[in-house]
Amino acid sequence: GGIETDREEFRVGAVLSLSGTGQPNGYKIKSALEMWKESVNLAGGIPLSNGAAAEVVITYYDDFSTASRTNGLLLDVLDDWSPNALIVAETGFVPSAALLHELDDSKVPLVSIYPLAAAAKRDEAADEEQLVQHRRQLAAGATVGHDRWVDSVQYSTDYVNRFARNATVIDAQATMAALALETAAFQTGRISGSRYLHAVEDLDTTFFYGSLKFDDNTGANQVSGVPVFFNTLIDQ
Repeated sequence: GGIETDREEFRVGAVLSLSGTGQPNGYKIKSALEMWKESVNLAGGIPLSNGAAAEVVITYYDDFSTASRTNGLLLDVLDDWSPNALIVAETGFVPSAALLHELDDSKVPLVSIYPLAAAAKRDEAADEEQLVQHRRQLAAGATVGHDRWVDSVQYSTDYVNRFARNATVIDAQATMAALALETAAFQTGRISGSRYLHAVEDLDTTFFYGSLKFDDNTGANQVSGVPVFFNTLIDQ
């Protein structure tokens, strides 16, 4: 009957574009990650093999929509904050050799919400259409208000017009990345180490109407190309 005050933390560092040209999508991604975090924590956290549970903690870092800053930011987060996992969302991002080396040493999974910049010549319209087909379709009138799915039937028109926005492909991609990290932790009862890292790599599952299976060579989700698991690139 006591209050649990000492819980482990599942620390996620998220490097996003929270200013500059990428700001609109950056805040959509942050909103989706916050919804995921709160839903996990309200459910009691991520159960661990030692019988305890881990509370999700997310720290956000702004790359100012500048791809040249992203590698340095990710390295700083690894060195200064000791995260259990990393999420990145920068359309021009390509991981540096130094970053891949550090990921290999630390055994920290890095998942990107966008495909690699080096793959920019692929058919992006076809990729997006494929993701749309797999994502969950919300009921007519469903919107997001204060980071919650709400229905316009339950809220005044003034409230919906002020706070609501429609779900997008970006929301689905961000949620898929977060769920990949959570699922690997849930399957293994661990939030760090090689066993947890390999569980992320080996994921082959379905979230809502989207499937996830990372390609061994590219790290991309075989269903849609996003999200991407960067640790699979280390041996390439």
